[in-house]
Amino acid sequence: MRRVNSTQKKQYILGLNGLIGIGLAFLLLPNMVKASTIDTTSDVQDILNQNSALVLNNQTTTETIMPLAATITDSGTFGTANWDIDDEGVLTIHAGVLGNGTGNWVTDGKFNDTITKIVCDPGVVANTDSSNLFYGLKNVQTIDVSNLDTSNVTTMSGMFSCMYRSTSTSTESKNSSLTTIIGLTSLDTSKVTKMDKMFKSDRSLSSLDVSGFDTKNVTSMTYMFSEDASLLDLVGLSEWDTGQVQQFTSMFDSLPQTSFTDVENWDMSGALALTNMFKNMKNLTSLDLSKWDTSSVTNIGSLFYNCQRLAHVYGLKELNISNVTDISTLFYYNVANQNIHDIESWDTSKITSMRGVFSSCTNLDYIDLSNWDTSNVTDMSSMFEYTLNLTDIKGITGFNTSKVTNMSSMFFNCNVDLLDLSSFNTSKVTLMSSMFMNSSATNVIGDFDTSNVTRMNSIFSGSAISNFEKIDLNVLNWNVLKCTSFSSAFSKIPITSLDLSNWDVSNATAIDSLFSNDPNLKSVNVSTWNTPKLTNVNSLFSDDKALESLDLSSFDTSKVTDMRSMVSGASNLLELDLSNWDTGKVTNMGSMFANNSKLWKLSLGQKTKFLTIDTGSESSISTAIPTPPSNNTELSDPNSEGQYYSISDRWQVVDYANGGTDHDPGGTLLTSSELNTTTRDSNTTYVWQQQPYGNVSFEVPDLDYGRVSPNQGIVGRQNENWGIAVTNDVFPSQTISSKISVSLESPLTSSDGNSELDDTLVFRGSDGEYVAIGDSPTQVYDGTVKNGSQVITWDDKHGFLMNLHDNNTRMSIYSSTLDWTMVNSI
Repeated sequence: MRRVNSTQKKQYILGLNGLIGIGLAFLLLPNMVKASTIDTTSDVQDILNQNSALVLNNQTTTETIMPLAATITDSGTFGTANWDIDDEGVLTIHAGVLGNGTGNWVTDGKFNDTITKIVCDPGVVANTDSSNLFYGLKNVQTIDVSNLDTSNVTTMSGMFSCMYRSTSTSTESKNSSLTTIIGLTSLDTSKVTKMDKMFKSDRSLSSLDVSGFDTKNVTSMTYMFSEDASLLDLVGLSEWDTGQVQQFTSMFDSLPQTSFTDVENWDMSGALALTNMFKNMKNLTSLDLSKWDTSSVTNIGSLFYNCQRLAHVYGLKELNISNVTDISTLFYYNVANQNIHDIESWDTSKITSMRGVFSSCTNLDYIDLSNWDTSNVTDMSSMFEYTLNLTDIKGITGFNTSKVTNMSSMFFNCNVDLLDLSSFNTSKVTLMSSMFMNSSATNVIGDFDTSNVTRMNSIFSGSAISNFEKIDLNVLNWNVLKCTSFSSAFSKIPITSLDLSNWDVSNATAIDSLFSNDPNLKSVNVSTWNTPKLTNVNSLFSDDKALESLDLSSFDTSKVTDMRSMVSGASNLLELDLSNWDTGKVTNMGSMFANNSKLWKLSLGQKTKFLTIDTGSESSISTAIPTPPSNNTELSDPNSEGQYYSISDRWQVVDYANGGTDHDPGGTLLTSSELNTTTRDSNTTYVWQQQPYGNVSFEVPDLDYGRVSPNQGIVGRQNENWGIAVTNDVFPSQTISSKISVSLESPLTSSDGNSELDDTLVFRGSDGEYVAIGDSPTQVYDGTVKNGSQVITWDDKHGFLMNLHDNNTRMSIYSSTLDWTMVNSI
């Protein structure tokens, strides 16, 4: 057993103004008030006149008390119109021309929560730009515009949208207080060109009568009734002239109607954008667009987005989309739509974006796109995303994708088993993130040109592909030089092996979760990867429970900042070589080796350093290198035929320089905490302790027999307490079997060197026999040595004695040297 001195290091690891206005009207006798001091037209004068007449006729006076007058709490001027707010929350706007934009009764530009009602006096004239006039009125319940003159208004954008911004954030909040708008039918809108957001986000409005609106000059109605979630009674739309309207974006977004017949006869000849027009109308069951002229429309993206109950869209087949360039998310989550097949004959020659057009159409079982012209499409991302029941995409083999740059999530959660993409030209594609994520396709046919792709994160994550060598996509030889993100690219798939040694990932910055949660993955070849720009390896191989070994020796980690959970949960990982890794810039290593219960060999380098994070109470090692299991737990070494066991909870340095091996390492012992904090001057390999480590040492004092006679016989030792001090510091602690032998290096010799004594030094054991100590080893102890220190002793009649039996022995001082040998076994 080699003796190695071990050293251990420890690291502790608004005030309410008190002013109350009390209004009291005292009934004054006529002899107390002069009529000339009171306006004869006032109510007070009328009462005084009545009382005076009654007194003169000897009648009882009228017992009338004036109502309490409201107290003005705030006032100001907007434009030339004065306004005031009373203590009941009534904003009264007096005669004059209003300023443009939001009224200055909202002083901070965010909200006023005191106003609950708005009244306009006769003579109030609205500004030509009345956009957002009543914005920011958080608690307003009623707006009365019966007297408001809007004859010159051209912009009513957001006019009745009472959204507001809180003081703590710039985010707009929807109004939930406004329930009534009085006088809409009397508004003169003949000059209005913009009605965008006019009633947007007034969530408690349940009815509106807009039958009096003159819309012949309106060009934009975007978001006009958007998010008015309670507006079931919307009267007057059928009478509108929409011939000049170009923008209808999100006009009816989130309205609660189940049918919407008032728009069926609209003149749409001037329309350009119908984007999101009926978005989120979740209760809508049918629409008839058969009379719509959409020949000028360029954008119908999200037109029916999230119309979950929309079963029938009449006129869809005849809809003129010859100038449309964007049909993004057109039918998103149309789970009841029975007319989607009507679009199969559409003229798609000008369309540039088909992003998410069929996304989440879970009732769609097939689609025939053979007639679609995709030659100008640049975006096909999420096109068939979440089509869980789609089993056949007819015509996809004829897709022209020569201009497509984005195919992200194109087949995400798509149920088609075989994807024949052999016609796909991907030479301009830059984004392929999640392209086949959770796809049911077991085979994908195609020869992808990935030379311009910059993002492939989650491209195959969760897919059904089990062997990339057998699918016809040539993935293993892809050109990924320009790609920077591979996050989760091959996670959660049933592969058993993957060889990506031909990939050049020198521009990669993120490979986090790249191979995570692949339960059957036993081997992955990334031995050639050079990663000088890499910053993130978080969860790179986490929960790969079948993975046994990894070669990450070529990785350049000098810029990596995140190593969290890198191999966490890889419960069958046996060894890991990180000796070339530079962890100097890493800021998070949390759970890096969590649940690596079989990791028995770990190679670390001079720049491989682990983190201690201050948790506030005490230091904790974020990396938490696993503790060896001890209890004679067997370890697995595919490179050796022997059987080996962990005998303690310690790691041990493999002392290769002095003959150490992976299974008889011979180096220093360290706890997991010590290994976390140990620094190294060179590459060092650590393994589970498999052999007892330590030393059994002993010390033997000199034997002294004092002055004796030549023929004295058996002579005992001068020191009656003489003994051999033995120290057993073997770890783990155990009793050692030891044998101690002794021999004379030379005979006992007189001080002048002229005389020798033979067979004089003897050893008497427990059997009582005397054995002479000579130049051959004589065993003097055969027993056990417990852990710790102890002394082997004999009584004065046993052990080392002198046998003096020759009268001719010359008188002198005799001495010699004893050679001691201890042989230990476990």
